[in-house]
Parts: sequence; structure tokens; C-alpha cells
Amino acid sequence: MSYYDYRCDSGHEFEIEQRITEDALTVCPKLGTDQDDNEVQCCSPCRRLISKTSFKFKGGAPTPKGGVM
Repeated sequence: MSYYDYRCDSGHEFEIEQRITEDALTVCPKLGTDQDDNEVQCCSPCRRLISKTSFKFKGGAPTPKGGVM
């Protein structure tokens, strides 16, 4: 399982643990309040963010001839 960062059009940012085979979320699951202070689900469109990886490559960058810099 991997962790994915999301942001919705209402400004919520959140992290979700998902299998790599699962589809990305399209609707924000965060809770907010309506004009009467009732708790409601945000439901704004959301998108997956590009985030840092949790690993580092060792060694140099490959050269066009297949060597390492």
C-alpha cells in the first residue's frame, strides 16, 4: 500500500493510504459545515498531487553511452 496526497477545490489537503491498483479519488471525503453549522461531506472535486518519493537512487546519473557520471 502507498500513501497519496490529494487537494480538493475547496482547499482541503489530505493523505490517503491506497493500493496502487485503486483508482484515484475524485471527490473530497473531508467534512465541513454548511450554513446552519451542520456537519456535511465536502464533495468538491479533488486531484492527486505529485509528492516526494520515499527512496533515493544510489550512484550517478546514466550517460548516453550507458556509463555512469
